[in-house]
Amino acid sequence: MEDRLNQRPMAVTWRPANTVAPRPRRPPNSFDFAGSIDAYDPATNQWTTQYPGLPTPRSGLGVGVVNDVLYAVGGSSVNGYESTVEAYDPASHTWTTKAPMPTARFALAVGVVNGVLYAVGGVAGDGTYLASVEAYDPVSDSWTTKAPMPTARAGLAIAVANGVLYAVGGATPTEYVGTVEAYDPATDTWTTKAPMPTGRSWLVAAS
Repeated sequence: MEDRLNQRPMAVTWRPANTVAPRPRRPPNSFDFAGSIDAYDPATNQWTTQYPGLPTPRSGLGVGVVNDVLYAVGGSSVNGYESTVEAYDPASHTWTTKAPMPTARFALAVGVVNGVLYAVGGVAGDGTYLASVEAYDPVSDSWTTKAPMPTARAGLAIAVANGVLYAVGGATPTEYVGTVEAYDPATDTWTTKAPMPTGRSWLVAAS
């Protein structure tokens, strides 16, 4: 089991009541942080490796796309939790370093609404589970703090529908959750939605 845990950005601790509490953490120093990018073309059903790779190899990061440019946000590297933001232009195969996120975080989720990236939740360097939301505007290359998510969590997923971000699942310091909370950037407000039947973390969501 130890080998499997060392290959994943998560640790598990046993509690007296035989419950398992997820605890996202930075992987050990022996962890091989990947900086490679592999692109899949549905038309040809083929994969190609893109060069150059991610300038700051890391795991547990968030990714958003604005105007065909990919933004790699936060995560964990050999240096610890990252606030790094790097933008990849597939047309020119080039990377550009952008303004760092105000809060370094790992196991966050990222969603895009109207050309603005929203970094949601995650874990801070001191192990605090985050509810904070920070918005990045690629046009001005600047960050703005937004209304915090009601439930602090990490390893969650974000999906966007009709201009609203849905934060789904994740982990708190004590359990996996099925919590679903919706953020409306137009009003900077959160609304609690029907919970997912199965609590889970390190999931993905799509719309």
